[in-house]
Amino acid sequence: MTKYKVEIAGSQSPIYREGFTIYRVNSNQDYLNQRKKREGLDNQFFAPLDTKIPRNQKLKKIVQLLKDYGWELKEK
Repeated sequence: MTKYKVEIAGSQSPIYREGFTIYRVNSNQDYLNQRKKREGLDNQFFAPLDTKIPRNQKLKKIVQLLKDYGWELKEK
């Protein structure tokens, strides 16, 4: 079992220096609208992904979503 060490973040911690954005949202569409308004960014795509499926199925789903949105992937 891995043991974790918990420390209080100091003023020089990256979480304070680099910052982060929190969006209070009621739906996925609300998140997309707020992000576009605040940051001027459009999402390339936004698709739900079931987190309860096995990893290999998630990867296949992500690859298929990318192909559906026009990405060209090289097989290795």
